[in-house]
Amino acid sequence: LRVPADRVFTIKQQEAIVLRDRVVPLHRMRRLLGLPSDPSSGQGELAVLVVRALGEPVGLVIDAFDVGMETIVKPLEGVLSGLRAL
Repeated sequence: LRVPADRVFTIKQQEAIVLRDRVVPLHRMRRLLGLPSDPSSGQGELAVLVVRALGEPVGLVIDAFDVGMETIVKPLEGVLSGLRAL
């Protein structure tokens, strides 16, 4: 999604957006990956990838979308089937 920066709000020190009448928390990929912050991020428009984690939508703020692709996520099988997501 392309989200205007003025549509991002903070609830209890957590950035979030409203998407289809639901509050979706945002997590900045730079912070999650331990990368230095970009002073220009958060100005104008944010690139947000919305995914489901533990059945709930979560928005991942990334620097930019370069290439689009479709993916199919399948449950892990065999030895890896016991792994849990964070």
